[in-house]
Amino acid sequence: MLGVIDNLPQQLTTIMALSLAVAVISMTMTKAKVSKPLRERIKARSAWFGELFSCPYCFSHWVSIAFVAIARPVVVASGFYIFDLFISVLVVVALASLIAGLIFISISAMG
Repeated sequence: MLGVIDNLPQQLTTIMALSLAVAVISMTMTKAKVSKPLRERIKARSAWFGELFSCPYCFSHWVSIAFVAIARPVVVASGFYIFDLFISVLVVVALASLIAGLIFISISAMG
């Protein structure tokens, strides 16, 4: 049974801020020219990490997990705190993916 979320507007503001940060970090690390040498070095050492550092969607999951673990926003109150945080991670990833898509489209249109 779902419960009441304390301070929902603050939680949603936190989710939005985290989503924006996750999108920017994911796009910067996986697509920006400035991080290309790091990506190439990582790819040379590990195929798995190389793939992770070339996919904004994949990378955003890990950044989202870290950010939600620190900020602990809750948008669903199920009574199971770990599940609530897991849902927050997925919401941040979904919103970050939309934002990253808009960033990618705007960068592609410029060049």
